[in-house]
Amino acid sequence: MTRKKLDIAEIRSLSRILSRSNLESIIFNKNARATKRSALKYLQNSEPDTYHEVLIKVYKELSNSYRNEYFYKNSLLNKLILKKYSLKDTVILDEFRIGKSIADLVLLNGEIRVFEVKTELDSLDKLGKQIDDYCRFTDSIYIVTCDKYISEITRNFPQVGIILLSDRNQLKTIRKPSFDKSHLEHKILFKALRKSEYLSLVDKCFSYIPDVPNTLIYKECLKLCETLSVQKFYNEVLLQLKKRQIGYPEGLFNPETPAELRHLCYTMDLNKNEYLSLYSFLNSTFK
Repeated sequence: MTRKKLDIAEIRSLSRILSRSNLESIIFNKNARATKRSALKYLQNSEPDTYHEVLIKVYKELSNSYRNEYFYKNSLLNKLILKKYSLKDTVILDEFRIGKSIADLVLLNGEIRVFEVKTELDSLDKLGKQIDDYCRFTDSIYIVTCDKYISEITRNFPQVGIILLSDRNQLKTIRKPSFDKSHLEHKILFKALRKSEYLSLVDKCFSYIPDVPNTLIYKECLKLCETLSVQKFYNEVLLQLKKRQIGYPEGLFNPETPAELRHLCYTMDLNKNEYLSLYSFLNSTFK
């Protein structure tokens, strides 16, 4: 497929084809120059006919040599989430702030599940702090990782769930999480909400919103929420976050939507016309 085995700098450059900024440039600005430039530079000896073929070859290169965070997230979406859950009652939040950490992916349906990705390219230096933040938000925490880190995570973090992305790119649940909800904290849960969400929650639970200046509304709403049991508050936060549904989930299941792009399409929340623009680009001749 390629002129030679790509070094780490080359494949990192090639991987930018599968980035949000590049896809936005293609869909919204009709600009594929970066895609063409990288493809011509790194995908030699077998020039693709269409941009869809470019995409497939880039993704295969990642699969073989550079399983980055995007590859892991997209694998999780394709091989687990879309197979197991219905998007009618499931919401996925990408790069979601919890405490002082940012979770790679949060899955919301009947409960809150946090997925933290640790690829071959990562270290585990921050994992302890991340888990400490996440367990104050939910009792269902999974680390999605590779063979390289299975033993260390199993040994040092006995309460987290572990999902392995094997060398053959198959997902396997090694262990389920064993946290309990005694670690949950009102403030961590509250801080995950947008202003409109915590105002809606307060109005629902207390039938009024504090009549205070804007500078005090956050503090006063938090005080009210802290009077709820933490389990009750967890359930209410879950209901608010589940309202963040994408507008056109049908696009993900359209046969014209490449599996290689599903995570990007979901996080960008493309509408029908934007999907059509994407399909037009993918089917166009590479020249």
